[in-house]
Amino acid sequence: MGESGGALMVSLSPLCRLSAFLAIALVTLGDLTPAQVALADATVAAHQQQQAHHRILDRAHHPRGISNKTISGVGEDVTCKHSTPYDTTPNVRFPMCTGQTDQDLKNGMSIINLISSRGYLPTCRIMQLMLWMAGTAHDNGMLAKETFVDIGANIGSCSVHMASLGFSVISAEPVPEHVRTIRGSISINPSFQIDLQHIGVSEREGNIKANFGHGARNWGATEFHEVGANETFETELHLRTLDQIIGTRRVSLMKVDCEGCEWAAILGAKRAFLHRRIQMIKIELVQPSYTAGNDTVSAQHILQHLHDRNFDLYVDHWNEQNLYFGKRGNDVMDIDRMFGSAKFKLSSDLRVLHDSARLILNNPINVTNFNQRAFMQKSTDIIAIERTLSDRMKRRFLQRHPVALVAPNTNSTR
Repeated sequence: MGESGGALMVSLSPLCRLSAFLAIALVTLGDLTPAQVALADATVAAHQQQQAHHRILDRAHHPRGISNKTISGVGEDVTCKHSTPYDTTPNVRFPMCTGQTDQDLKNGMSIINLISSRGYLPTCRIMQLMLWMAGTAHDNGMLAKETFVDIGANIGSCSVHMASLGFSVISAEPVPEHVRTIRGSISINPSFQIDLQHIGVSEREGNIKANFGHGARNWGATEFHEVGANETFETELHLRTLDQIIGTRRVSLMKVDCEGCEWAAILGAKRAFLHRRIQMIKIELVQPSYTAGNDTVSAQHILQHLHDRNFDLYVDHWNEQNLYFGKRGNDVMDIDRMFGSAKFKLSSDLRVLHDSARLILNNPINVTNFNQRAFMQKSTDIIAIERTLSDRMKRRFLQRHPVALVAPNTNSTR
């Protein structure tokens, strides 16, 4: 579920807050290992004084004594049978589990092949860009690393991507095979702070009997259907609302990619929106309609709902056609240049980051005139940014004179 197409988690529709921060710098975007944290404190402070306008999303701080928490309900502790190296940045590499069985590899072939060919999942980098923008927009160049919520986690690519950057992660996924794979990544990366929840997401809590509908060779396109009382079913699934999932946490970023459950998910976040706990959302809107209980709405209705809850809306220009299918494995893309690439031996390019930020902010969505057919010709996802933060970003990236740029360091090491 999620990533390059989510799963319909249903249309029935506390971990420690890290005190680490996002510091914006020039050279590369990477995280420190636990052994480097003490050195990082002094290094980052000195770097901020010397190059105040060249800071970077950096420093993953993993507090000791906190273990991964799961409520998956899928078997006992697991290891991982199949894994691949994952390069969040040229300086941040870890093993990501890709399956507990040979069949898992076949089922997740499209996503797994993409990670293997580029070193990371491109859509996760767009969210990394959003977080970099948020950190850069703060006057002191810092943003608390709070919670990343992954609704429709699939095999957990974006969950582990953000965990490797020091974020506390809540990962919600209904497909048992995917849950076992994410648990495999947790088991081989014990410092990652991932609260894995084997659940469906809905506008109200409940329990259902359901069947899956999987996309051929891409279980990221999994759909989830509730069945009647006398029908054959594959699994029983517990449903939770976003308010239950988030609780009182403050969410830096939430991804919602669940093949039709988007409206149900949004409706279940009443308290989170009321108390402005969610700063940014990346949501896929490609379905012709969305259902929650007896309520069926259009994508435009969802956008209006978010707009009315204090979000500015923007087009995510890095659509699947460009990120996944429009390039060969050896083609260098701007998304490789943003935060650097181990495969192409690139360091982070600040100019590409600033240009990418302006590309987002210069293309706001007019909800009244929103045309989904025209939108889907160029994109699949919407970026929603809390209005106060959005205003800060626009002042930083659109109204100020460009900062002086220095060539990125190409001698980065792991």
